[in-house]
Amino acid sequence: MEEKDRGLVVYQSRDGQEIRLSFDVVRKYLISGHPEMVTEPEIMIYMGMCKARGLNPFKRDCYLVKYTPNDPAATIVSIDYYRSRARAQSDCVGWEQGIIVQTGQHAMELRKGAIIMDGEKLIGGWFRARPKGWEVDLEWTVPLNRYIKTTKEGRVTRFWAEDNQPEQIAKVAESQGLRRAWPDEFAKLYIKEEIIQGIPIANEPLKMPTAIESILPPQTKPEQAEESKPAKAKKEKAVEWSAEERKAAALETIAGEDFDTLPEKWLTDIIRGMPMADQLDICRVFNERKQGKNVPANPDA
Repeated sequence: MEEKDRGLVVYQSRDGQEIRLSFDVVRKYLISGHPEMVTEPEIMIYMGMCKARGLNPFKRDCYLVKYTPNDPAATIVSIDYYRSRARAQSDCVGWEQGIIVQTGQHAMELRKGAIIMDGEKLIGGWFRARPKGWEVDLEWTVPLNRYIKTTKEGRVTRFWAEDNQPEQIAKVAESQGLRRAWPDEFAKLYIKEEIIQGIPIANEPLKMPTAIESILPPQTKPEQAEESKPAKAKKEKAVEWSAEERKAAALETIAGEDFDTLPEKWLTDIIRGMPMADQLDICRVFNERKQGKNVPANPDA
């Protein structure tokens, strides 16, 4: 076998084309970043995924990306591939997605589309779907700040310029929502907006509390510092509180002197099941405090 045919994989893509992939072809033409850092097992997994899913990498259905030697290569696909394959699922009856907008000092809106009015602030993106047979909606939200890409000099990249951010973050929420609704179809596939320096952002340990609906499973996080006694007491008592009392307790704790020793899991636990707008409001205040800003215990005051 010739060197160029080493590891040869031949199959027919969904568009009817005969695809021939080998280690040499993938390394030369289908890797973004540093091809020399991609291992042969990673290339083999990529070729196997292309064959199993009928992808045509020469139409840019997908490509490999890797920028650092110690992180695994990631397979990137287009959002149109996500949409096409999601519609082909037997239990798909459609989905909704859009952006999360702060319309007033403390008012949030989940908006379809990607239009921002003067005076409004973009917070993130959202997704909602209910496949056939499900009794509840799958809802998912993503924060904008976590996905904005910058240059080495700290400038926002052209694709994440302010005018592009609504569409970009809506696509991130859509792809992650579709991946959660149909994991067998989309597992380990990402769109380029989810990748920074070759690493899927969704795979990073969370650095802030995430708004979690009661229908979603709790996020798995690394072990964190032991809770302070006041925080632990508040959480134990929170089961008896109304949503308004839980929100007030969360905001008071964020504004308190013991914020630096507050385990983030405490806040995630206490906001789970609260209305989405309240969760997002608490997360926004948390992030402002984490950035060194002083926040009041009652932001409505």
